Amino acid sequence: MRLDTPKAAYTPPERKAFMLGVLILILLLIPSVNAVKIALIHNGYVAHYQDGKSKLMQLVQDISLAPKRLLTADKDLPVIKVDIKYQDWLKLEQDRNNALKNGIIAEQRNQVNATLYLNQQKYFAKVRLQGDMLDHVSNDTRWSLHFELKKEKALFESRKFALVAPNVRIHQGPSLFSKTMELADFDIIAPKNIPVRVVLNGVDWGTMFVEQAFSQSLLAVNDRTEGLIARLDIHEQTQNSAGEITRVLKPRELQRGTILGNPALSQQRQIALSLLDDFFNKKRPASDVFDAKKWANT
Repeated sequence: MRLDTPKAAYTPPERKAFMLGVLILILLLIPSVNAVKIALIHNGYVAHYQDGKSKLMQLVQDISLAPKRLLTADKDLPVIKVDIKYQDWLKLEQDRNNALKNGIIAEQRNQVNATLYLNQQKYFAKVRLQGDMLDHVSNDTRWSLHFELKKEKALFESRKFALVAPNVRIHQGPSLFSKTMELADFDIIAPKNIPVRVVLNGVDWGTMFVEQAFSQSLLAVNDRTEGLIARLDIHEQTQNSAGEITRVLKPRELQRGTILGNPALSQQRQIALSLLDDFFNKKRPASDVFDAKKWANT
């Protein structure tokens, strides 16, 4: 027989404090809406609707179908292993940190040595960060990396290529574009985008694209003669108080050494860059600078 008065396990104030603590812990563990959105984008989710209700219904339906899709998905992808020495990796990491701080990947960036392995073949390469915008390096892994193989070797018919996260290229977008060009019989060159699984310094980065670089080899594998390839670099970028971004683009030729070493290509360079400058400065209409028919096909 008990002679003492039984005491409640918790007093009402203690219960309230305990429940408040549990609620705070749950709120801290639940990811934010933005974090969930970023995770979905990086893992290949594409919304087919604009309004929130339809997006939510699609998400619920896709989650219910996810186990079946996972079991039936083609997981037999080529595996590319990349090894970069620790000190060299720190240089790439510093370039990424500077990009996140400044809002853009700097034009001048570190290029370091790397070793790639594919199908028991070993490749030596130079590697640097790829791209200009932050979506190339925003994730903790799967940064966009540009490779240039040494010793005249090629991987998937390319000496120069990039490993790019699928979300940067709208997932299946490049493959669909390339297939559309092929089926429509348009005379348009589209770089190859080959899905592979990437393991970098022992860390599984998951699925990425091997994206063929714009270079003379791209022209060669598409049965083209040597020619000039130009690109647009972000020369200047400003952001106003409303968050609107204004960019000033500057045309530049690729493979400058090759172009300047060939008199015919060097002359093409002068003409092409002059035409592009006139277009951006509104001195010439688009019809004077671009092939309107081919431009419409793209």
